[in-house]
Order: sequence, then C-alpha cells, then structure tokens
Amino acid sequence: HASAADTILHNGTIYTLENDQASPVAAIAIEDGVVVATGSDAAVLEADTVIDLRGAWVIPGLVDAHAHMYNLGFFLSRVDLRGTKSAEECVERARAFAARLPEGAWLRGRSWDQNDWDVKEFPTRELLDEAFGDRPVYFERVDGHAGWVSTAALRAAGIDDTTEDPDGGEILRDSNGRAIGILIDEAETLISEVIPKPTTGEIEQYFK
Repeated sequence: HASAADTILHNGTIYTLENDQASPVAAIAIEDGVVVATGSDAAVLEADTVIDLRGAWVIPGLVDAHAHMYNLGFFLSRVDLRGTKSAEECVERARAFAARLPEGAWLRGRSWDQNDWDVKEFPTRELLDEAFGDRPVYFERVDGHAGWVSTAALRAAGIDDTTEDPDGGEILRDSNGRAIGILIDEAETLISEVIPKPTTGEIEQYFK
C-alpha cells in the first residue's frame, strides 16, 4: 500500500464496487487521481487534504450510456415551441432566438402541434417569410412526422411546386398545387440533408 496520498476521505459510507460482494468502507485514499487504499489501510495514511464526510456516501461515477445527452443539448439549442396556441405564437417565441443567430444561419424549432392551437390547421410558409425574411427556417412538429419550413429552406433543398413527393412522404400543397411549407415524414429528409452539419464548437456547446 502507498505511504501517502493527495486526498483522504473518511468517516463515511464508501462503496468501491470492486466486486458484487464488496461491502462499504469507511475511508479511501487517492493519489494522482487513482485510489491507492481503502478502509483501515487508507485511514492511517497521511495526506495533504483530509475530508471528513460526516456520514455522507461516496460512490464511483455513474455512467449512463443511454441518456441521449447530445440530443438533449441539441434540443435545447432550438426554439421550444411546446404549449404554443397558434402559429403566430411560434413565430413570436422564435424572434428573440433568431436575433442571436449569425446572418444566414438556420433557425431551428421543435415540438409545435397544430392540434393544440385554437385554429387546428397546418401553418404556411408565408408567416415565416414575413417574420424571418430570407433566413432558412425549419420547425419540427412534436412527433417528428412533419416540418414547417420557410421559402428560403425550400429553396435551399431545391423544393418547388414541381417537386414530386418522395416515397413515404408528402409535400403539402394548396388548391393551386403550390407547396405551402409543410413537409410530411420522408419529405422532411429533403430539408435535413441540406442543413449544415454542426461544427465541433457547436457539438461541444450541445454537451455543455
């Protein structure tokens, strides 16, 4: 065992989880970030820092490999449209967010649902165009099965009134055959394929 340590934690309930039958110990010694002693062996060492746990628990770091941390950060980087009562309210929520974006950057939003609105109809691109001009806008519906996009986003994806519906998807159109700015299911991939991939800095920010 080591004769000294950087830090000693003692007077607590410390689970080392060294094996399935491991019982808690009362002290643990750490040197250069590595556990060098536990239990009575740790309690007798000298250390620069000695922390009295006063009965607190200590456990190894919990690693959850299925927490979708990246997706959570990604969602938080978009406009939250949950609970809106109209298409106009979606736009108002997004205005301040858009003002912080660089010129030309995509404005992303999530979780609108026209079934919660006073007027339960799909919105159109005109409202987005009026509010955000030539900025490409892509707001995903709450269930992920529809996207509401601006004219600039349609243009970036090469979608016009003559674009055929992809297999498994639909480009909603008005009575004149004009794309209204709502893409269903696989039609959304036409947009997602042209959205710039996140930079390393953006990915780091999502995790933060």
